[in-house]
Amino acid sequence: MAARQAAFRDLTGQFYTDILDDVQMLIDRGHDTIRLATDGHTIRVFLRRAADYLIGGTYDVPSGLGGTFRVILRDASDTHALVQNHGNCEDFDEMRPYRVLLDALIEIDDRRAA
Repeated sequence: MAARQAAFRDLTGQFYTDILDDVQMLIDRGHDTIRLATDGHTIRVFLRRAADYLIGGTYDVPSGLGGTFRVILRDASDTHALVQNHGNCEDFDEMRPYRVLLDALIEIDDRRAA
């Protein structure tokens, strides 16, 4: 953190060092395992691993429409989950399985915003 601040001061964005502030915050909160994944020019922080999720379990995922879809987890990798809509209205359950970021899975009793 000190090296980043010395080198970049208050510059953000194009230097992609803002993620270090988020990582430091997670460390300060007491998380003992933090995983980073890169995809092109994006760095994502994952607190949970694929093994932390139950294959066949029911979760919510953001729908992209302002709400959530109820899904069944079909498979999971280090960064993504394969899910199938289940228990939703209209024809949403007829959608083919699709991939979402692993950290997009929301426990049913988790009250965080979508």
